Amino acid sequence: MIDFVITWVDGNDPKWRKKFESYSEEYEGDKRTVRYRDWDLLQYWFRGVAQYAPWVNCIFFVTEGHIPNWLNTKCPKLKIVKHSDFIPKEYLPLFNSRAIEVNLHRIHGLSEHFVYFNDDFFLINTIKPSFFFNKGLPCDIAVLNALDGGGVSDAIMESLIILNRHFNKRTVICDNVLKWFNYRYGSFMLRTLFLLPWPNFTGFYDSHLPTPFLKSTFIEVWQNENDILCKTSKSKFRTYGTVNPYIFRYWQLLTGKFYPQNPCRKALYIQLSNENLEYIISVITQQKKAIVVLNDSSDINDFDLYKHELIKAFDEILPTKSCYEI
Repeated sequence: MIDFVITWVDGNDPKWRKKFESYSEEYEGDKRTVRYRDWDLLQYWFRGVAQYAPWVNCIFFVTEGHIPNWLNTKCPKLKIVKHSDFIPKEYLPLFNSRAIEVNLHRIHGLSEHFVYFNDDFFLINTIKPSFFFNKGLPCDIAVLNALDGGGVSDAIMESLIILNRHFNKRTVICDNVLKWFNYRYGSFMLRTLFLLPWPNFTGFYDSHLPTPFLKSTFIEVWQNENDILCKTSKSKFRTYGTVNPYIFRYWQLLTGKFYPQNPCRKALYIQLSNENLEYIISVITQQKKAIVVLNDSSDINDFDLYKHELIKAFDEILPTKSCYEI
């Protein structure tokens, strides 16, 4: 039984914007509006799930409270979850995805096996449950890396400090050597080979794709690192000195609770920019992968035109309303 969890915010909601602006004056953190703008693509996320992953048990749609007017809230597989339904009230309200994400295990009724999606992770071709879980374990790629987390490098650094305190690198790799050196990773294994001489973990290869998790991993990490997770939960906006869900993914890797797989064979991450729109359209319309991630960027001159072209591309492969739409 595999659930999907997706978090979403309506950056155009006037009530939400008023609240956002009010707390912005009082609290520090990342308040860039590019993090919250709406591309009007959410219906295609649901259509993709209905078309290409009909086997999903439940979809937990996590929102501050706003709900798209086209969403069929009576759909049996859809569970609407407000922040106030699972996040301790002393942390609310939140405008920080990290704080929301580290508390996902508190969602009532969430299964042990779930996949976490951002709202820019789209299914565009058939995907099997075994892509996410195999033999009861999350499918993932265990590859060492030098720290290179881009906009989340601070959260990765915090996680590495914690993980090196809990785990011995040599022991971790020796205990699961065939999971760290697996033929499915291909040339990615070279990264691990090059970084073996370093005594501590310096980072892990991050694919920024839908991530399969064991709910019990969240509980275990909270039991061991309550302070940093509480600090993260209290942060109204994304700030330094906090962590994100990568810490749970890394914990699964280091405890050996994963099945080796290279997700890049079926999924593609793309940073939106003025130069690559034509390529993105081809990936979607030709369905070159099963999953495509379209990461927003400030490097877009004509937002309305870009949005129109993306909607047109998705509508070409997913023109029919799903059971999740009215």
